[in-house]
Amino acid sequence: MLGYGSCEKTYQTLLCAMTDTTYICGDRFTAADVCFGSEVMFGLQFKSLTEHPLLCNYRGRLSEREAYQRAAALNDAALTA
Repeated sequence: MLGYGSCEKTYQTLLCAMTDTTYICGDRFTAADVCFGSEVMFGLQFKSLTEHPLLCNYRGRLSEREAYQRAAALNDAALTA
């Protein structure tokens, strides 16, 4: 726990990582976005992350991806079955 620093420094690092980039590793969607994006989306949904335009826009880009929408539809179908 000591190696992580404060919550505020961690949050600022997240924002810094998303500045001037479309995805976490640049302009291409990668496996890192699957991991990082799921944490960002979870954090924003359950309010463990403070909403910020950089993170909200990132969430929007991820949720617009065709694969995300297919997975969400499968999850919704499973919940109603």
